[in-house]
Amino acid sequence: MIVTIKYLAPICEMLKRTAEEVKVEESATLRDLIELISIKYGRHVKDHFFDDKMEFRPKFLISINGEVITNLHIILRDGDHIYFIQPIAGG
Repeated sequence: MIVTIKYLAPICEMLKRTAEEVKVEESATLRDLIELISIKYGRHVKDHFFDDKMEFRPKFLISINGEVITNLHIILRDGDHIYFIQPIAGG
């Protein structure tokens, strides 16, 4: 199945792309997808999602079809749109 990933700053600057379609297995989870793109783009991407013990410590908000997700074990569906969004802080 195919899912669409939308990369927003700063990850889009790091990857030199704003979006891509990725083919994943039918029962793929969000963690599977993140591991797949971590392998594809290397350690500098992996480090934005996992610590040294491979514990999930994202530096981004993750949204699937407009809903913020914290559960890595959510099963993806064909046509899902996944966004990696830089959290905004300020005062």
